[in-house]
Amino acid sequence: YSFSNSSPNVDVFPGDENDQSVWENNEYILAPKGATPADGDYETFTLKFKVIDKELNVPQDTKVNVTIELKHHTAKSATATDNVVTIDNVKYTLNSPSAGFATVTGHTITTSGYSAVIHPVVKDTTAGAVPCVVTNIGDWAFSECILTSVKIPSSMISIGQGAFDNCYALGTINIPNSVTNMGNGVFVSAGLTTITLPNSMTRIEAGMFTDSGLTTFTIPNSITSIGKSAFSITDLIEITIPSNVSSIAERMFSSCQSLTTVTISSGVTSIGSYAFSDCESLTSITIPSSVTSIGGNAFYNCTNLTSVKFEEITGWWYASSADTTSGTSLTISSTDFAANANLLKTTYLGKYWFRTVE
Repeated sequence: YSFSNSSPNVDVFPGDENDQSVWENNEYILAPKGATPADGDYETFTLKFKVIDKELNVPQDTKVNVTIELKHHTAKSATATDNVVTIDNVKYTLNSPSAGFATVTGHTITTSGYSAVIHPVVKDTTAGAVPCVVTNIGDWAFSECILTSVKIPSSMISIGQGAFDNCYALGTINIPNSVTNMGNGVFVSAGLTTITLPNSMTRIEAGMFTDSGLTTFTIPNSITSIGKSAFSITDLIEITIPSNVSSIAERMFSSCQSLTTVTISSGVTSIGSYAFSDCESLTSITIPSSVTSIGGNAFYNCTNLTSVKFEEITGWWYASSADTTSGTSLTISSTDFAANANLLKTTYLGKYWFRTVE
């Protein structure tokens, strides 16, 4: 792809305008025509557009019109020490200063009730310094911070492992559509009660919300994979597993003691070991016909589970190991849902269940 600039008065930084990998990063700096970013402290802009269909199937050199959104930003400046600038109590590492990119790597927040703002463009005050677009929040950047809210700009692409770990006072955070990746345990033990993830994300990594204050959450339809213990020890009340998710991972909802309603969409094929263990408020569940395996102790200590409906009752068998191809046949009832519940949570609790598809 190539980009044809409609304005004769600006240049675009960073990168080659014909370099697809650069243009897919969403955020770009516009500078006065003929100038370079080293010319001084000028106001910068971000140019954002979304590639809706990469396979355009049009002849080479065909002109295609795209709609872009242009937002004005003024680069926030501070004196850098070892390529780190601190602005409004947020630390930014100018990890590629010559190319114009930066990562949030820490903070200096010491006051409770603080609302953090992450700026989209930062720069060193040194003469000739390049404005840097902030694209990442690094691993553990705000770990154990006493902040109450965070505003994340649309320049952000990824949020690292444990970035908001143990932020017990955190109540509000926005995740912009530009974010495509978040690491393991981003919100472990954070105070969040609700959050909206953008449709730009396809994975929820292991332990992302473990032991957080989460009470309500909707899994986006764009999500195709969810890691182990992603929602364990939260206060979720209800959850729907969308059809694009094929597996309910090990301990995904373990110790969610307020969880009363679980909807498993057709498309889910497996339920992992201890997936719903210690969900003491769960009273009923329907296993869709797409499910062909249930891990050991998946419903351990679900003391109030009294109704389990299987949409497909034939072909079920159990074994003592997950690595097996044969076992003992199971009789599943099409009407006695209480009996099915008893089989899952008591009689064959520690066994691995499988269904042979004819």
